[in-house]
Amino acid sequence: MIGDALSRFNSDYKKRFFNFLILMVIIWIVTLVIVKMTGMEKPVLDFLKGTIGKTPNSKTNFLPLFWHNFSGALLVIIIGIIPIPLYYLAIIENALSVGLLLGVSNNPIMIFITGLLPHGIFEVPGQLISAAISARLVWFMIDKYIRHRRVETTLKQMITTSAVDTVVYALPLFLIASIIETYITPILLGLTR
Repeated sequence: MIGDALSRFNSDYKKRFFNFLILMVIIWIVTLVIVKMTGMEKPVLDFLKGTIGKTPNSKTNFLPLFWHNFSGALLVIIIGIIPIPLYYLAIIENALSVGLLLGVSNNPIMIFITGLLPHGIFEVPGQLISAAISARLVWFMIDKYIRHRRVETTLKQMITTSAVDTVVYALPLFLIASIIETYITPILLGLTR
């Protein structure tokens, strides 16, 4: 089961994963540049203060943060049964939030290295693989039910493999990311102040 999930990365997810990563990085950079060039730091900072505080954050328990991030990824995957590529909204939203955060910081490179990169090494791939799983579902639904193409798998098999892939890929990535974000990121950010 795990071996099948691992082989599906190369056959079903790898290309989408890297395409989504490129899209995300482009959005990070473009957003950062727009915020810096337009001098919109203050309104963006006010906006971020209203949204960042909504994420569960505890200095002693990583589980609320894990559940917040993982449940968001589950939602992205589940909406994959709707034959519309809504997964792009999750990619864009996540990338915009990072770009805005970098845009309002005085030292975007240092914030990226200390505040985002340590947990982002795991969280971003978790987001990307979740979007790739969702994309696989979306295109299955489009091919089977809209284009009426003959597909080799059933909806039940597609949902089962998607669930397995979510547990094999997304769950551990978000778990590790939430542990790092809860216990290590605050220490690293404290060193830069």
